[in-house]
Amino acid sequence: MTIDEAYHLVQQKRPQLIHISGKTCTGKSTFASKLAEASGYEIIELDQVVNEHVIKPMGIRDHKTAFVEIYKDDTNRKLIDAFLTATRKLIEAKHTTGQPLIIDGAVANTTTLQALFAGYTDFLFLYFHPVHLDAYERNITSRFIQTTEDYHAGLPKRLWELVDKAEFISFCSSRELSPALESSIRQYATSSAAESKKRLTSFEAAFSDIVVAEL
Repeated sequence: MTIDEAYHLVQQKRPQLIHISGKTCTGKSTFASKLAEASGYEIIELDQVVNEHVIKPMGIRDHKTAFVEIYKDDTNRKLIDAFLTATRKLIEAKHTTGQPLIIDGAVANTTTLQALFAGYTDFLFLYFHPVHLDAYERNITSRFIQTTEDYHAGLPKRLWELVDKAEFISFCSSRELSPALESSIRQYATSSAAESKKRLTSFEAAFSDIVVAEL
């Protein structure tokens, strides 16, 4: 379904707990903010949970590795258990008062997600999936033009691996996208959409009734 159709579905069903997932630049955070403003949902951002309840208390210096361990891998149980404990505690504190919640974050590991949402029945899993590459590429480009040498706008490491450093430095000075940078963004959009399809297949095998919002 379209993102607008997904929005109206949520407005109709009004589940107490919603998990919004998807790749970077698919519109999930914008959707969450709109829903929160219109319908009284409170947002728990998983990136913030990792930073405030795992990275800072544990004094972790390598933030990127910590996020990969928690969101994708299943090897460092100390980090994953700390994340699960903190997140479920935050959910329970609101759940018992009847406060509807949106959990916004791109955890890719299905085992971690199953542990995170185990026991909740009034629950909706909403996945944002890019199927229209032109629209997805435009979203990534819009985010990219906000970047500077010191600010990468939350764009993932895989994109930056495709970006030529000299081209990026030139962009930071001119604020004009070169054909080479446009090609890098297009290449990332294509590979990210393919990865999103694999991730969605994995989620559908682990969770029933996932609502897919297609960008």
